[in-house]
Amino acid sequence: MGDETPNKIIPFESLKRRSLPKVYTSPHDDLVNLLLDYQQQCHELFDLCITSRVLLVEYRDRCIRLQQQVEHERALRRALESKGKRR
Repeated sequence: MGDETPNKIIPFESLKRRSLPKVYTSPHDDLVNLLLDYQQQCHELFDLCITSRVLLVEYRDRCIRLQQQVEHERALRRALESKGKRR
């Protein structure tokens, strides 16, 4: 843990390894099991967030490419129209 700086992103797999559920035996097993279930759900939610972010980045990139394509086609159309008006 000493190697992390405030701006460093810790890989999720490393976080998961550090917080893997441990086997507990105590009089509070129900509470511990609830906490372990909660922790597992948090891991799953975090995985979904990462997947969603990847999909959003791909969607954003596609939208940018489409917008650039539309702008390029408009510029070509304007160039053809201005060329036709000169004749």
